[in-house]
Amino acid sequence: RYARMIAGGERIPALDRRAQWPEGVRTARETPIGTEYVYGRSWRALPGPGPGSGTAHDGFPAWVPALLFSLAVVPLALLSSILWQSRGAGILTAFLFALAPPIGAAAGGMELAYESPAFALIALHAWLVCLAARPQAGGGARRRRAAALSAPALFVALAVWQGTQLYLVLAAATLLARLIAGADDAGENAVGWATVAAAAAAGALVPFLREGLFLVSPAAAPVAGWAAAALVLGRAPV
Repeated sequence: RYARMIAGGERIPALDRRAQWPEGVRTARETPIGTEYVYGRSWRALPGPGPGSGTAHDGFPAWVPALLFSLAVVPLALLSSILWQSRGAGILTAFLFALAPPIGAAAGGMELAYESPAFALIALHAWLVCLAARPQAGGGARRRRAAALSAPALFVALAVWQGTQLYLVLAAATLLARLIAGADDAGENAVGWATVAAAAAAGALVPFLREGLFLVSPAAAPVAGWAAAALVLGRAPV
């Protein structure tokens, strides 16, 4: 509904009583509406007078979410090739991702799902993290660049889907466990601080995360734990 409103040039109400009666929903503060703006403005850019016009607009809810979801195939293939140290593994991963029935059903459209754009961003972040933390990736500048690029990918993923917080917990907990176990790598250090920066920025700038006190939530605890441990161990950002 919100994507259709944006596509039609309407403003999303700050308090939407149609979504929840009688108290209403504070849209920006309680829901991740960033995805609606992506969908709505893309929808509006299509040729024709607008949704319901009998043009490409009518097929939008089916094909655009599927397209965004399928973008994950590239970073997933690259991630697999790093983890298995084989290009063939990357190609096989891409093939299986494209054919797996559950994935096909999830990407089949029929709804403007939050996870459609977020999943590709999560896959991109995971690939960049592995690239930055992998000594075989090349020189320090390349690894630092991968770590820096991972921050905006994580920030946007957190902004468009609440489920990204589960991924953040797993990623940050893994970094923390490795740090406590004695891992001393400049690439991992850069990834850790990029994760801290992305989580802190999302918690401070994204309205629904700020309203939900994300920065003091259990989802942010592993991130804070990593930052504290890194400072104690003298791994300050460089």
